[in-house]
Amino acid sequence: MQDVSGISIDRARALAATRAAGDRTADVIAAIRDPKAPTQGLGWALGETAAHLVASVRYHREWLRGEGKIDYGVPGLPELNNRAIDELEEREPARLAEILRQEIEAYVRAARDQAAVATFPAEVGPALSVEVMTCVYLGELVVHGYDIARTLGRPWPIGRVEANLVASGALAILPQFVEPTAARGGSVSYELRLRGGPRVVMRFSDGTLAVEPGAPGVRVDCRISADPAAFLLVAYGRVGQWGPIARGQLQAWGRRPWAALRLTSYLRNP
Repeated sequence: MQDVSGISIDRARALAATRAAGDRTADVIAAIRDPKAPTQGLGWALGETAAHLVASVRYHREWLRGEGKIDYGVPGLPELNNRAIDELEEREPARLAEILRQEIEAYVRAARDQAAVATFPAEVGPALSVEVMTCVYLGELVVHGYDIARTLGRPWPIGRVEANLVASGALAILPQFVEPTAARGGSVSYELRLRGGPRVVMRFSDGTLAVEPGAPGVRVDCRISADPAAFLLVAYGRVGQWGPIARGQLQAWGRRPWAALRLTSYLRNP
């Protein structure tokens, strides 16, 4: 099914990737020895980060049942996340890992059985497909799995297919995360080519963003070719951009190639 950015997402592939990411995230959660230790780069302890992933998949299951509306772009999302973590009192890593596996398996079954054209209402923005919801939650698993693994000193490889699926979901909801102060009053356009994945045009205009399907010859200010895993970690604020630039994982050209350095400043990280 195509999302609102014109990107086609294969449901079976997205669900398989989510199940696999859930399994390895559960593995790294089970390896936590001190759930009260801080998660590197976050304001949550390790047990709270794990609890957030459980709470999030439960919300996704509720939305599939038609209960409530998708909350991705709401202004108070950090507070909602903290409240959901507090309400889930379990902090024992092995138990959280077990619950996460069970909840993800239940989500995968429910999502698989939805109609091909099913969409679900959101608090902000258009209704979203099962495919977009799945890829957004996959991003939660991949990025917070990275947070936990990095804190524990464990490897956390991110595959190209996995990262491109996350990007496909994120691009569909990206207009909800424009940083209005940084983007106000200006106009700049980008063509983003994720290697082995989607190609889109992003147009910022006076504090708003439109994401469109990419097309040959489209006129933009800046073109970016990106390794999807590197782009994911930069976009989510987990690594700086200079390392990936030096390694050739992020490349920019066009009329205003320097505009690539400012892209992330136009967006807020939820």
